[in-house]
Amino acid sequence: MRIPVTWETVIRPAALALFVSYWSLSAHAQAPDDVAVRAVDQGLVQSGLSAYQRHDYSAALTLLKRASFTAPSLTVRLYLARSRAQLGQLVAAADDYRSVVSASETAANTANTRSLIESEQDELAQLRPRIPSVEITLGDAEQRSHNLRLVLDGRLITYSAPIAVDPGHHEVIASDADGEQSRRCVEVGEVDS
Repeated sequence: MRIPVTWETVIRPAALALFVSYWSLSAHAQAPDDVAVRAVDQGLVQSGLSAYQRHDYSAALTLLKRASFTAPSLTVRLYLARSRAQLGQLVAAADDYRSVVSASETAANTANTRSLIESEQDELAQLRPRIPSVEITLGDAEQRSHNLRLVLDGRLITYSAPIAVDPGHHEVIASDADGEQSRRCVEVGEVDS
């Protein structure tokens, strides 16, 4: 009995064998790379934590920001919040603390996690009263203007409610439809507790 051999019966099995061989080799080649990437990520986290411990909060913030993308974890987010608070970036620090508390609450409910959540909540509670806010008040004519645009530090705002800001220099620009602008600068300090 003769079995007809065609191009397809020879090429398909050979192509499949070649593909499996290539996939197997590439999988083995990638394993050390994954380990190396994880080691670099952990080194980045450790460098950020070390910078924080040395009170080099600027370096810690830079390193931990990078680590938050490559090796995200609750520890990285917590120390990001702490670094920002130390640098006077109170609004962003409060946002980071809230995200850590929220993520921690959904994590496994262990005694260690509960203790960590309480610590994070305490730090956030101590930070909140320090955050200053600005409130824009307008005259009667400005309030009646429907085309008034207010910009605080480059972002569009409304004048109806206080706005949390970091301590430091801030600029408010009011402009109307006719192109007239009014500019005000203000220095804001931390709220004394």
